[in-house]
Amino acid sequence: MPQQEANEPEEASNLLPLASPDSTAIQSPVHLLEAKSPSKTLGSNFRSKKSASLIILTAAAIVILLFHSKTLSYFLSTYFSSCDSRKSSSWIAGNSEVSSGEENSENEHSETDLDFAVIGFPKTGTTFLLEVLGRHKEIVMILSDNVESGGEFCQIHHKDGDKELLPYLKNKTLDTEHRKFGIKCPTMVRNTNSIDNLAKISRHTRLIVGVRHPASWFQSFYNYRVMGTHLRNESLSDIPNPNTLNATTQWKDVSTSYARFDIYLKQFAKVQLDEHDLKEMLEEHLWKKEISPTKFKIFIYTVEQLNDANSTRQAGFRNDLQKFLGLETPFPDFDSIPKVNENHEVFPEYLDICKPEYNDLRHLLLEEGKKSSHWIGTKFIYADDVVVSNEDHFQSALSTW
Repeated sequence: MPQQEANEPEEASNLLPLASPDSTAIQSPVHLLEAKSPSKTLGSNFRSKKSASLIILTAAAIVILLFHSKTLSYFLSTYFSSCDSRKSSSWIAGNSEVSSGEENSENEHSETDLDFAVIGFPKTGTTFLLEVLGRHKEIVMILSDNVESGGEFCQIHHKDGDKELLPYLKNKTLDTEHRKFGIKCPTMVRNTNSIDNLAKISRHTRLIVGVRHPASWFQSFYNYRVMGTHLRNESLSDIPNPNTLNATTQWKDVSTSYARFDIYLKQFAKVQLDEHDLKEMLEEHLWKKEISPTKFKIFIYTVEQLNDANSTRQAGFRNDLQKFLGLETPFPDFDSIPKVNENHEVFPEYLDICKPEYNDLRHLLLEEGKKSSHWIGTKFIYADDVVVSNEDHFQSALSTW
């Protein structure tokens, strides 16, 4: 039974190129019609009319498809808006020509740079990391004014999230100790509009991402929501059967779809994406997807690395995290940091995913976990902008998925 955590080169032919404004890879029906030139012979006219008829039928089919498929329409619009706004058609191959993020030298930091952000996933020890980072003398964690946020600064998701963060960052100019400023918001990895907002005001933010065995993650997240329902005196009848939280349904963000960590990591375009990758992103309908190319570097870890009983490996992990964040002072032994978000009370609605009645749910999570772990372990961690501590230990944890 998964234990409850106390804390929280593809072949060129397979690549799907993004059409640039000058490209004819994707043409509108009007462009398709204009592509044919008038013929001077009778036979040519006949063939031209026949071709025109075929083109008109094809164009009509395209129009119908676009009008009746919101998903495809949205995704195509995302392609073109990304192309227009970033003036690059190569993000789909994880190319380094993207315009946001760490595109200048490390010495060109702005006064408004956010130094780092813990961006997810939920229930992967992000709250524990908030505690660890907040205790470090070289770090200032920017906390939300909302007392119910638990210290998470998720205003970065708002339409003007960059403007809401900016006043806090201006305090950096007054900080004589030149400390690192950071935030925690574990939904940033899923909803990447926050990364786009961040890129408006910051050039060198480092991102920290945690992952976890999908079955253990689902159980922990579900039980966390159950606990919150009890503590807030909300209606217990609103707690759904966990078997219903599949690809089409979510409860307070709990869903098997959210356990496909690779789907959301693909939004950062750190590695090449092919047609299969994009198809899988389209097939997940619960949350909108956006390709948000960024040169922000990503440090990825598993919860096993946070809770590692091997003192030598844990010390190596702490040292790698320290270097990633550019700190001079080492982190203390994680075992010396008090656990937060810990609740020892057991509620009747708690999920034990190893019970027979959850066999199908567990099987689905394991199958999805294999897909995620394969992509993360064979592609994502080898991207130029991705950092992993102790690859052998990380891969060993992924192999259990």
